[in-house]
Amino acid sequence: MTPEEAHRIGMETATRMWGKDYEVVVTTHLNTENIHNHFVVNSVSLRTGRKFENHISDHYRLREISDEICRNLGKSVLENATFYGGDKGAYWVKKCDKLTHREILKRDVEHCLSLSRSPEDLITRLKSMGYEIRNGYDGKNISVIAPGWQRAVRLSSIGYTREVLNEWLAENRQDIYFYQWRNANPVRKATPLLYLEIEFRKAQRMDGLTLIFAIFIELLRLCTGSVEQQKNRPLSPMLREEVRKLDQNIDDYKLLCTENIGTAEELSLFSEGLQQKITELEAQRNSVRNHIRRASPDDEPALKEQAKEITKQITPLRSQLKSAQRIADRMEPIRQLLDQERQMEQKERNRIRERSYER
Repeated sequence: MTPEEAHRIGMETATRMWGKDYEVVVTTHLNTENIHNHFVVNSVSLRTGRKFENHISDHYRLREISDEICRNLGKSVLENATFYGGDKGAYWVKKCDKLTHREILKRDVEHCLSLSRSPEDLITRLKSMGYEIRNGYDGKNISVIAPGWQRAVRLSSIGYTREVLNEWLAENRQDIYFYQWRNANPVRKATPLLYLEIEFRKAQRMDGLTLIFAIFIELLRLCTGSVEQQKNRPLSPMLREEVRKLDQNIDDYKLLCTENIGTAEELSLFSEGLQQKITELEAQRNSVRNHIRRASPDDEPALKEQAKEITKQITPLRSQLKSAQRIADRMEPIRQLLDQERQMEQKERNRIRERSYER
C-alpha cells in the first residue's frame, strides 16, 4: 500500500465515521514498517455540542468502515483480530512506572533458581521470599501467590516451564562454583521488620509518621545493593518493589524530621500553611507583573527582578507542598504494606519455632 492510498483510506474513514458532527485531523505515519493512520478528534461536536465518548461499539464501527473501504479498493483486512493485546491492568501498572506481579515473580524466580540445585531448594527459597506454593513441583502446573495478589501465577506463564526449571537446576549441579555461591547465600530466616520495630522502640527517637517512614526506609535499604547484601530483605514482594521509590521516600522522611511532623493532623496543618504562603506570594507576584505592563523602560528591569525573587521563594514551598501531599497519599498504603510484612514475618517466625520444637 502506498502512502497516498493509506491517506485516502484514512480520510474516507474519518469522513464516514465523524464527518457530519466532529472535526478530525488525519495523519499518515511512515515511521514504521507498517504504514498507518492516526485520527485526532475534537471530542465536542460542532453541530450538537455533545461529547464523543469513544465506546467499544465505536471501535467496532470504525473497523467496519475501514474494512469496507479497504475491500472496495482491493486491499486485504485483518479478520476477527482483537483490539487489545495482553492485560490492560498490566498496561496501567507499567504506565505508573511499577512492576507487574508477573515481573516481580519473574525477578524473584531467577534469583531463587540461581541458588537452587533441586526442586526442593527452589520451593524452599520461594517460600522464604514470601510466596505461597499453590501447586507444587509434582503438580501439573507450578503456581505461586503472594499476599495481596488476587490469584496465583503459573511459573510456566512467565517462561519457567518444568523443562526450563529442570535444565537450569541441572546446570547448577554441574557448576563447580555453584556450592560456593550457594553457601554464601543461605536461605534467609531473619525477620527485619520485627527486629527494626524493637530497635526503634528501644531508641525512642521518634513516633507517629516519622517512625513509620524511618522503618519503611530501612526495610527498603535492605533491598538495595548486590544479592549478597540482601539476606535480610523483607518477605513481602510488594514491599520489595517499593525500593524503586527509595529516594522519594527519603526526601519525604527528611521533610517530616525537619518540620517535626508526627501525625496526620500536623501534616494537614503544615500543608494548609504552605498553601496559604504560596497563595500570598503568587498574589504579590501577580501585582508586580501587572506593574510591569505599565512600567517605564527604566523601572521594568527592577520589577522583573522582583518577580524573579518572589518565584525563587515560591519554588521550594511548592516542592514541600508536593512532598506533604505525597506523604498524605502514601500514609495508608505504607501502613498496609508494613502490616502485611509484619504478618508474614510472624508467620515465618512461628514456622521456624515449630520446626525447632519438632527437632
